[in-house]
Amino acid sequence: MFQKLVLSIMLLLLLCNTACSQLNNKEQAKADYQTQIIKLTKAIESEPSNAKAYHDRGFAQYQLGNNQEAIADFTRAIEIKPDYSEAYYNRGRVHYSLGNSQESIEDINKSYKLDGK
Repeated sequence: MFQKLVLSIMLLLLLCNTACSQLNNKEQAKADYQTQIIKLTKAIESEPSNAKAYHDRGFAQYQLGNNQEAIADFTRAIEIKPDYSEAYYNRGRVHYSLGNSQESIEDINKSYKLDGK
């Protein structure tokens, strides 16, 4: 009986450690995306025509759930570089997550056309 209790406690500690580790990883990822947004905003301020900076900031915004900001950044990247297929694709993903089916289809199709698919 004592062995079963010890094993149960060890299993519980292992599960708790795993859960805490996953939570820490999520919090670290969130902090990393927030740091990226700050750095990319500075890059955009110094070079407003940097389509990649807008795209990458949009991706970080999307990862944080800031969908409208992500759409705005992807849209700006496309305005700067109209053949930026990855920006169309990722904007389509955001539209899809918001339930904007038509916009999502249009963006993803445009991305595929630009990539020659």
